[in-house]
Amino acid sequence: GFFLVKDARPGFYALMGNLFVGLSTDLLIVVVIKPLARRKRPHYNPGKTELSLQSVDKFSFPSGHATRCAMVTALVLHSYLVYKIPPEALVWATILWAITVMESRVMLGRHHVLDVVGGSLLGSLNAVFVSRFLS
Repeated sequence: GFFLVKDARPGFYALMGNLFVGLSTDLLIVVVIKPLARRKRPHYNPGKTELSLQSVDKFSFPSGHATRCAMVTALVLHSYLVYKIPPEALVWATILWAITVMESRVMLGRHHVLDVVGGSLLGSLNAVFVSRFLS
């Protein structure tokens, strides 16, 4: 759908392409690392509850939410610093969103703190790879 945008500012297509590739590689990274790490979720994890939409995987490291949030935030920040898009307010909103999501994974008992920290590092490295080699 982003190809339908007319008169996009320079860097818009680079950001959209980076996000697409970044999200694709993020999924691959998480799917490969989780079964290798085999870290169990916190013991206080309530498990599947009624009306919940919890993931079917039983492993905790890395947090896929953290990898994706860090990757998206890093790519948005990179795009802002290089191309001055998106607006600064959206950059700050993205940072706040990522912090909130990462914090919620621990608060909800779905992950250990290091699952989220490690996930955010993996996501940030993924963003560096994508922005360096694909932009």
